Amino acid sequence: MARTPRGKPHPRSYGTFPRVLGRYAREQRVLTLAEAVHKMTGLPRAPPGAARPRRDPPGARADLVVLDPRKVADQATFEDPHRYRHRHRARDGQRTRS
Repeated sequence: MARTPRGKPHPRSYGTFPRVLGRYAREQRVLTLAEAVHKMTGLPRAPPGAARPRRDPPGARADLVVLDPRKVADQATFEDPHRYRHRHRARDGQRTRS
């Protein structure tokens, strides 16, 4: 994790994905919401040179994040880098944060 000179993590350590979804997909419309989510989830799963990402086999476990695309935004600052915006998350079928 990148650290600032004062020893706190850089705000993008927490706010990278919300920034892409809020600023670049919703506000500036550089990407559609689907393109932004694909770049964060599906694209990294694709082997180098492959046109499509690998698919999980039936019955595989997955993580899930529920978000409101009208509200998602990065809130982290250099003074207060530990800012979480999501309310609900499931990991392996278990709720982990609310």
